[in-house]
Amino acid sequence: MSLQLTNQVSHNTLLLAQQNILLYAEYDATGQINQDNYIVMCRDVRGRVTGLLVSESIQQMYAFEPFVTAEEMLFILSEYERKIAGFCQVFAADFEQIFALPPDVYFAAARHYWHYRQAS
Repeated sequence: MSLQLTNQVSHNTLLLAQQNILLYAEYDATGQINQDNYIVMCRDVRGRVTGLLVSESIQQMYAFEPFVTAEEMLFILSEYERKIAGFCQVFAADFEQIFALPPDVYFAAARHYWHYRQAS
C-alpha cells in the first residue's frame, strides 16, 4: 500500500511507499497538503531510517540533493524540528502507533539527540 499526494494545480504526484513517513508538509488555502514544502522519512523494509526525501524548495534553500543522509539529514531534522513536531501533532494517534510515543515526547528527546549528533 502507498500513499499518494497529488498537487491539483500541476498534477505532480508524490508517492509514498508504505515504509515511508511524511514528517512535514504545509497545507494550502483549501486544506490540502502543499507539495512545495515537505520532508519524508525513508525507511527500508526492516524499518531502519535510510534518509530523508525533501521537496525542491528545501533542496534549493540548502543546495541539497532530493535524498539526504548523514549530516544533511541531521541538519534538516534540527532546522525543521518545530515544524515537523507541529505537523505530527495533528496526526498524534497515528504517530504514536508508529513511534510508540506521542509527538511532543518524541520530539523533546529527539531535539537534544539531533543537536548532540550535529555537534559531534
